[in-house]
Amino acid sequence: MTRLLKSDFYALFKDRSTITTIIVIAGYSVLMILLSMGATSGLGGEGLPTGEQFVQTAASLMSDIAIFIPILVGVVATRDFKNGTIRNKVLIGKRRSLIFLSRLIVSLVYGFICYFVYFFVSSMVGTMIGGYSENGLTSELFAKAVVLFFIGLLHYTTIITVIVFIAFSLKKSIWTTLFSVAMFMSSMFILMVILFSATDLSNVNEVFVFLLTLTPAYQNMLITEMLPLAGTPLIPSYTTVVLFVSNIVYILGFSGLGILIFSKSDLK
Repeated sequence: MTRLLKSDFYALFKDRSTITTIIVIAGYSVLMILLSMGATSGLGGEGLPTGEQFVQTAASLMSDIAIFIPILVGVVATRDFKNGTIRNKVLIGKRRSLIFLSRLIVSLVYGFICYFVYFFVSSMVGTMIGGYSENGLTSELFAKAVVLFFIGLLHYTTIITVIVFIAFSLKKSIWTTLFSVAMFMSSMFILMVILFSATDLSNVNEVFVFLLTLTPAYQNMLITEMLPLAGTPLIPSYTTVVLFVSNIVYILGFSGLGILIFSKSDLK
């Protein structure tokens, strides 16, 4: 396992596109903040967006980076299939389960770096330009920012695990990317349609609402306060247990399925 990880990490950071991508994400974050500030000023807004708002956006699955990460991870996860090195690893006696887990860990680290850079740059630059909030950065707001960061990290762990599972099932970079992005976009779209079409919230089925709370997209939009329905009967007071248990089940479940499918797949 250690040798596999060293090999996979070496291949990841040896590729110049890896560092280039991280730099581009940082630059893109600054650009989006400046455009947001400029748009607010140009439209005669009363105040500039604050660092707190950028923290919420950065941790949200509705942010720009949420679209980029599935694409970037899909490319990394399928690299061995594209280069043909996956078959060589099997031929020299590497266990398929360890091959999958090594690629999953590398993909997670890469995704975490991208997310951290986007979150850190967005919050820092946003705070330097617009201040963190009207009351500054209090200990309570700082704690909230830390919680948002780790909640976002948890949800990206789930998403990346699913993408690696798809990658080892389809084995093609283009199909993995298209399928992952389509799945992510369609799930977010369907969720938004459901939420905005729920006009009579008092009659919403409790079982249906509970099932919504099990989805990472709904959890994330609720916690990052991206839902305009916050405070309505549609928003249940689910506990942190539901949040963590559901995502851990997804992570372990898709990891296990990925190992199972890869163990039985034919490598050509």
